[in-house]
Amino acid sequence: MVEEVYAPIIDTQMTLKDALFQVCHVSRAQNKLVRGTRQTIKKILRKEALVVFLTEDSNKNVGELIKALTTKYDIPLLPLEDSTELGKIVGFEKVKLGGETRVAKCSVACVVDYVRNSEGKVFLENTLRDMQAKN
Repeated sequence: MVEEVYAPIIDTQMTLKDALFQVCHVSRAQNKLVRGTRQTIKKILRKEALVVFLTEDSNKNVGELIKALTTKYDIPLLPLEDSTELGKIVGFEKVKLGGETRVAKCSVACVVDYVRNSEGKVFLENTLRDMQAKN
């Protein structure tokens, strides 16, 4: 009698949020993820940033400055809705003893190096390419 092998059912659909989590986790582990306005601006001016994340609820002046610099230096800009969400993605989480999680806000971040090829990197690059094609 032949044994049937069943493959596990896995949801292989990657979303933008999943791709960001994966890319930021790998980059943060190798110290290639920059968080915060000043550090991100430094990396943009040195042309070291590969992609910049900016939240819509960030300071108006900071947002305009980041948008102008990314346009000038031709660096992809990925707008996100909420600074708490970006804080969670880039690792600004603290877990207390009781299991309670506290997430700090982050309005600007950038990836300096993807470190390795991953499914998230490919998805993110395709998304950025589609966004640039629309503009």
